[in-house]
Amino acid sequence: MPSHKLKLISGCMAPLIKTGDVVYSVPRDRYRSGEIIALHHEGKLYVHRFYYRLPPPFGHLFLQKGDRVRGFTLSRLDQIKGKVIIPQFEATVGPYTRPRVYLRFCRQLLGQAARQILKPLGRRLNSSGS
Repeated sequence: MPSHKLKLISGCMAPLIKTGDVVYSVPRDRYRSGEIIALHHEGKLYVHRFYYRLPPPFGHLFLQKGDRVRGFTLSRLDQIKGKVIIPQFEATVGPYTRPRVYLRFCRQLLGQAARQILKPLGRRLNSSGS
């Protein structure tokens, strides 16, 4: 599988990945909540954490954010370049490499973010369908 070498220029994933660290992205067919991904968004390349794929009919969208970024961003699945591998850990960074407390916190934030995003989308669907 081809991989892409990336050098981070921001600290949005610190302290796990710091500015100047080199990581690799490997394309995958599926991504799980908690995995770190490389993606194109608004013309820039980001390394952020994959949080949640929205249910149908919005299944082509997902929530992502950097660990040091406050808000979630809604992105399209076709913007993902691949899953991030951090050479200094010599392992793929996935959802089980973070402490349980952090994962619980992420799930709570994810639930809040999903509700904030799905509520307006639902209203738009209901108003356009009538």
